[in-house]
Amino acid sequence: MTITEFDEVSLHQTTNEGGKSKMSMAHEILIPAGGELKFKPGSYHAMLEKPNQTLSIGTHVNAEFTFEPSEKAITTCEIKPANTVAE
Repeated sequence: MTITEFDEVSLHQTTNEGGKSKMSMAHEILIPAGGELKFKPGSYHAMLEKPNQTLSIGTHVNAEFTFEPSEKAITTCEIKPANTVAE
C-alpha cells in the first residue's frame, strides 16, 4: 500500500491473545478471489507515518493497493483527527 503524502505506510493486524490486544505488522495478506478485506477496529489497519507535506483535516488522499501478480486498486481516504474512532 502506498500513499504519496506519507513516506512510510504499513499494514497492521490487531489480534487478541489471552485477553490482551496485540498489534503486529502484516507483511502479506491473502485475500481469496472474490473475497474482501475490511479495515476496522480490532482487525486490519494502515499505519501512516512521516507525512511529507502538511495535511488538513478533511483533505482527501489516494491509497494505492498492489495485488499479485501486478494488479492495482486505488481508493480515496479522508484525513480525520487522530482521535477519530472508526465505524
